[in-house]
Amino acid sequence: MDCNLNVSVNTGNDRYTWTSRCCNTDMCNTETVSVSSDTNGLKCCGGSNRTCETIVDCLADEDHCFISVTGSSMYMGCSSASVCQNPASAFTNLGLPVSSQISCCQGGLCNNPNTSLTCYNCLSGQSCMETLCLGANEVCATGISRFTTGLNSTTMVNRYCATPDMCNVNVSATFANLGNANSVQCCNSDLCNTGDAIPIYPNGLVCCLDLTCQNTVTCMGSEDHCVLSDQGLYVLLGCASANYCSSMLCCQRSLCNHPASSLTCNSCYSSDSWDLCSSSSANMTCQSPSMECSSSLQLSTFGESSVTTNMNIPPQRLRYYVCLAS
Repeated sequence: MDCNLNVSVNTGNDRYTWTSRCCNTDMCNTETVSVSSDTNGLKCCGGSNRTCETIVDCLADEDHCFISVTGSSMYMGCSSASVCQNPASAFTNLGLPVSSQISCCQGGLCNNPNTSLTCYNCLSGQSCMETLCLGANEVCATGISRFTTGLNSTTMVNRYCATPDMCNVNVSATFANLGNANSVQCCNSDLCNTGDAIPIYPNGLVCCLDLTCQNTVTCMGSEDHCVLSDQGLYVLLGCASANYCSSMLCCQRSLCNHPASSLTCNSCYSSDSWDLCSSSSANMTCQSPSMECSSSLQLSTFGESSVTTNMNIPPQRLRYYVCLAS
């Protein structure tokens, strides 16, 4: 039994509660403990035949609706948060058979099975069980993860309930000896998430794997970008899906992540005309391969007059130490 705990399960027809108060001096346990039966405003579905047979008025600290599966039986009603957080301990304190599956939600009648899908739920390699999704907008999902190290590859397939924002995800990247791909595909009918890993095929894009581009890789599936990531002590080159481009330098041509030599650009400064710049033989070498040649026009206006300055300079666009063709 646990100290200082409120546990309550209320199916409408039956209510099971456990309340304890503890103290730490000799003979101190003289406090009278009571159980409140005041309604708290939350209403949940109650019943045991997989329908919302009755509406249960939740009492005291019963701030969750729940669905519990024990063997072939399903029970619904109100529960305290402690039941949802640690079902095994809660059911033991209540002297009830431990539920093999319990799902909780917060909101009026949120445990209504008539508005929810039933999906397969299992981790890769385990037997799947049927799970009732509690969220009204939840769908069935199949999540597939592939991990590749050298010549070894592992695929994991998980099935579960998911919210729509978790769906239709395809993230993949391949570097020298490491690959990782994750996808989540969803469907919206009962027990529809039975799909297995879908084979992926080369998509025609080829990317550099090292700074000399002597080693290359053929991109697979959704890997539609060549990427380069400067991590300081090391540089990663390879293929990736567009999701990676927020943290890496990306381009979309074969071998476009090949580090290029620094550019030589025209260099001039003129306040007169572009012709003067065109006829000038002055040039400059970019300090970094990440710099490109640029033609710039600076216009400064003072009152009704303006001063125009033409500049051909190589601006620093990014902090990377290599140059990528766009």
